[in-house]
Amino acid sequence: MALNHDELTAAVLADAELGLSELFDVEDVDFTSNAEFDDGGLMPVVGNNFALPGGAVVEGGAGVVAWTAVCVDSVGAFSGPTNRTIRVEGVTMVVEVDDGEWVVRRVVDWNGVAMQLGYLAGRSSRTVP
Repeated sequence: MALNHDELTAAVLADAELGLSELFDVEDVDFTSNAEFDDGGLMPVVGNNFALPGGAVVEGGAGVVAWTAVCVDSVGAFSGPTNRTIRVEGVTMVVEVDDGEWVVRRVVDWNGVAMQLGYLAGRSSRTVP
């Protein structure tokens, strides 16, 4: 059975917010777009590899949703709270295995999180051309 785009994206955004809320105060979770965070004192998105047209790609029984969350590091899950506002980027992949049953895999750019929190001086990995 084909996945419903609106149902899938709503579930993925709710899942991302729930998962991140254990580590941060989540202010907003939405689809990733290249113009989304140019204001508000956050780092502008430059060459964002996670952005998908319309926020998601759904084909039959599989879907991919790119999302971005604005969070405040006030919980202190990583060596105490920094109280910094950060952008957490991720991609969630969903495959329907049975009618209405999904397998979900959430991938988060933890490298980017660590860099924004001041734990890394720069990227510890690079994009392979």
